Amino acid sequence: MLPPADDDVGNSICVLFTGASARVTRDTLLHFKPLLASKSIVRTLISFLVENNPFYREADVQFSEENLNNLFYPEHASLERAPLRAMQVCTLEGHDNVINAETFTSSHVTSAADADYYRDGDFVLPSVGYTAGERSVGSREEMKHIALTHVLNRNRFIWARSGSSFLSEDDPCFLSSLFPHLDMFGIGAFNHPARLPSQKISIKAQTENMLRRHQSKFVGDPVFPFIMWNVVQKRNVRQNSSFTVPESTQMVIQRELLEVAPALVDLAAKWKKDPRASPVTHLERKAVQLLRQVQFTSTNIPGSPGYKLARRNEVRAMLPMYGTPALF
Repeated sequence: MLPPADDDVGNSICVLFTGASARVTRDTLLHFKPLLASKSIVRTLISFLVENNPFYREADVQFSEENLNNLFYPEHASLERAPLRAMQVCTLEGHDNVINAETFTSSHVTSAADADYYRDGDFVLPSVGYTAGERSVGSREEMKHIALTHVLNRNRFIWARSGSSFLSEDDPCFLSSLFPHLDMFGIGAFNHPARLPSQKISIKAQTENMLRRHQSKFVGDPVFPFIMWNVVQKRNVRQNSSFTVPESTQMVIQRELLEVAPALVDLAAKWKKDPRASPVTHLERKAVQLLRQVQFTSTNIPGSPGYKLARRNEVRAMLPMYGTPALF
């Protein structure tokens, strides 16, 4: 259902006003055109995609007038252009109040505790760090456990992902879903199902072609190059990464891995629930010690330490043949 419900897009836009003495309200936002959304444009774009894009038709996407109306405030129902309810507006004035209490929406309400954020006239924020959770440093051991368990179960590939509802870049509807304004008709998708095996093209090659086209709209998009660069980098890591062990201990580690395989499965399940969980049994402690001997390495990934070392070695290898370059 498009547009999505109001809860799905809550606090998805943040606007910060600084150096202004006037209070920011819903009425004042009506004068800032970059912050306004057009109901007719949203309705037209969704209707066009539902009627002309095969990926949207096959997914049975429907336009919801109710969801569209819920994106805006009730008092703006008669207006064609209005600010979204999902927009979060904050005002930083530099004195007394950090956030105006009468601002129509904010993540912080002015209270007596605001005085704790001021030291000698300066605004100070406390330093906060997050170490627990799925994306913490501790989850690295969990990911290593899951990957090794996958290998020991003789599976054909390692599937590295977070969560279960993300859209894969290998999905043909990836481009139309993330960038409907760039692939309105659903004909330029990555891994398009209409292509023959002989016509298969990699995501990297297709992205380069999109960016090198004359007057390419993909180049002018503010997020497409950034997102696709991360997609290509992630695929490079997945395709050029492996586990390594010293050659002298390879056979020993291989034999011990098979012995502790049941404990790896239990530890993977335990660390999935709590990344800080400690090994309990003797077999689990042995599995953790064994994991520390297994190193994760990657090759041919631009920006990685190994890639920089390889390029440095290439330069050093050319010095005896071409001599030391003159630097100006």
